[in-house]
Order: sequence, then structure tokens, then C-alpha cells
Amino acid sequence: MIRNIARLGSLALLSIIINVASTAAPAWAGDGGTPTATTLGGGNADGMVKLVFMLKRKPGMSREDFLRYYEQHHARLGEKYVPNAVRYVRRFLDPMAGPSGGGDQEYDVLTELWFANQGEMDKAMTLLSDPKVHAEIEADEKVLFDRPALRMYVITERDSNMAAARN
Repeated sequence: MIRNIARLGSLALLSIIINVASTAAPAWAGDGGTPTATTLGGGNADGMVKLVFMLKRKPGMSREDFLRYYEQHHARLGEKYVPNAVRYVRRFLDPMAGPSGGGDQEYDVLTELWFANQGEMDKAMTLLSDPKVHAEIEADEKVLFDRPALRMYVITERDSNMAAARN
């Protein structure tokens, strides 16, 4: 069992989820069904299933065009087809100055989809597995993303008690 599904390769932002949901027996899923927080290595104390996508813009696309297209077009698809997500967040990345920042930026946005629980994620996967929905999302992704650079993870969170750490 793998702990993140980034190793699945170069699939598109939401179509990776679509493929996961529509595959009869993913090799990493254990029981051959839709992945769960447990089979994906996730699972949070609050029961939420949180997916994170690391995305890079299509070669030749300016940062400004990328931001505009993502917010005016692609984000609308997420809102349309994943309305049961608790959160749909796009975190656009700006490199910091210094030896660890600057240069060619590996990713342009970290996108998050949060679901209240596995059942809610399963509902979204069912809708996203519809061939017409999949085709619409995939066509839009081809305009926007460097699809082979996509990375996706299921998040397991651990919080530190910072107030206690200061004492």
C-alpha cells in the first residue's frame, strides 16, 4: 500500500480522482473499491478527507494568464462538479528570495479539496466519473496545466500545541 498517490503518474487535476473512482481494482486500494482515507494513508482526527494537488501551469503560459484562467474558468468547474466539498482552496505560490526560492518555480498552485468524510468524497467521485464530466474537465486542464507535472496527495494532519511549546 502506498501512502500517497502521487506515484500514479501524470494525470490531470481532477481526472486523477475520476480515474481512481472509476477503476474497478486499483492496485493500491486493497479491497478493489474506491480508495478510503485508510487505504490512501490519510485520515484525520476530524474525519475529513483532504486532497492536495501540486500543479504547474502549461509551458508558455504567463503567470497572470494562468491565475486569471484558473479563477475565471477552471475553479468554476470544481465548484460545479464538487459542490459537496467542505473547502476548495487554491493557494497560488510565490517563490521567496534566497537560496531556497527564486529560479524556475516547480509548481504554481497548491489546490486543496476537503470532504467531511469518506462518504462525501465517494459522492464526488461518482459524479466525476461520468464520462461527460470527465471530458469537460480534461479539456479544460489541457488549456491550463502541465499535466505530467501533477502531483496529488491525501493529507494526514498533525497539530502542535504552540501555546504549550512557548512555556
